[in-house]
This record gives sequence, C-alpha cells and structure tokens, in this order.
Amino acid sequence: MGDSRVAALIRETIAPSSKWYCDRPSCDGRPHPGWPHNHARVAQRPPAQFLDGLARVWLMMAGRGFGKTRAGAEWVAHEARSTPNSEWAVVAPTFDDVRGTCFEKESGLLKALDMDRSDDRYNKSSGLIRLNNGAVIVGYSAEAPRKGRGPNLFGMWLDEITQWPSSEMYDNLFPALRKGRAQTVVTTTPAPVPLLTQFTSRDDGSVVTTSGSTFDNAENLTPTAVDDLEKRWGGTRKEKQELYGLLLEDVPSALWSAAKIESTRGPSLTPPG
Repeated sequence: MGDSRVAALIRETIAPSSKWYCDRPSCDGRPHPGWPHNHARVAQRPPAQFLDGLARVWLMMAGRGFGKTRAGAEWVAHEARSTPNSEWAVVAPTFDDVRGTCFEKESGLLKALDMDRSDDRYNKSSGLIRLNNGAVIVGYSAEAPRKGRGPNLFGMWLDEITQWPSSEMYDNLFPALRKGRAQTVVTTTPAPVPLLTQFTSRDDGSVVTTSGSTFDNAENLTPTAVDDLEKRWGGTRKEKQELYGLLLEDVPSALWSAAKIESTRGPSLTPPG
C-alpha cells in the first residue's frame, strides 16, 4: 500500500501550517489533532498504485473547484523537495496559465513551497523555480511544444490538458521523462479530446484515475457561486462535464451518438463452418 511513501509525504513539511497530507486513512481535509488547518482530502492524495510506482500516471479528472490545482502543486512540491538536483516540468495551456494558475495561484506551487512572488528563487519571466537542494521546476506552455525537447525529467504535472491546442507538447516531453520514478500527474476537467483519451483508454494499470465533482469541495467554495453554476448549467451537458467531472464522449451536434449506434446493432453473424 505504499506505507513508506505515505510516511514520507506526511513527514515532508516546511512548517506546521504547510502540512498537506495527514495520517488518517480516511479524511475530509478538515482540521483535526496534528493538522490544525485545512489539508488534503483523501481524493487529493496520490493513490496507492501511484505511490507504489505500479501506475506511472495519476489522472485527476474532476469538476471545477474540486481542488485539482492544489493536489498537483503539492505533489510536485513534495517530490522536488525530496529529490535533490532533479528537474520537473509543469505544463498548462498557456504561459499565463503556468504563472497565474500553477505557480502563483493561492493553491499553486509557490504556496506549496512556502514561497511568494518576490522570492529570488522564482523567476517569473522564465517560469522557473529553483529549490535550495538543486531541484528545478520549469513551466511550459502547451502553445510552444518545441520547448519541450531537451530536458531530463524526473516527473511532470500536466494541467487542463483538454484546453491544450494539441498533444504535441506531451509528445515532445514524454520521451524526456526518464529519471527516477518518471511519473506524471494530470489534472483536468474532462472533455472528449484525443490527448485525454490517450490516458482514459489505457487498461494496463499504468494509469490510475481520481474522479470527483465541484460539490466535493463545496465547503471551500463560495456558496453563491456554486448556486449560480447550478442554476446556469443545471440539467445540461455543461453540468455533467464541468461540475460533475464526467467525460461525455459523444459530440452534441453529431447525428448519431455512440449509445444510439450501439442500440441499433443486430446480433453478430457467425461465419458458416
């Protein structure tokens, strides 16, 4: 069950206020003895298969506001702090997304690393964070796939892959993932795009998936905002996809859905012997 890795996650901390993974097998993330602050819910912890190294990809496919960014940031922060002189990639749809969401957002990497924007270890213009142990975290935009050639990565965090212009950045970075445990965390709201399907279609155990909805994290969201989203998207595909984190593989404008095609299939014919 990856007990040693879980123990390492629990021990890894800069200050009591930054502890993210607690020692309770089942936890809702609320404060409790030893963790007097909000911290990871069970669904925001790396699954056992991923901790054990049996799965190389942790796919967190969930609704808006679920806590995906915090989970991805905390994983990268822990791994980089635990691995001296290592290199890590963080990829988002645009470079503004890398800086504004993955790095500088309240739930982003700077927070997880107990840094702020003025820290001289953070180069905002180049999207690079240097840790005291020699580890480097580099931000990449999916819009500039050529920059994905060259690094020697220990791991990477891919954010909102359904909003990437193409899979070219992943195609370039994947061969660079060749050091240490060589694992990937993917955090995204679902949409039927080929890059996401690359992960959801695997059945060899290399991908472990965490699913969830906006409402799983409702306590940390503004109630009026959640109500407005429900009113606006209630009963629509948007509600299922953006709030409940469900992957809807049929295209709305298609004349035939997969379910409709399947329902019209006749019995299979057995070739004459």
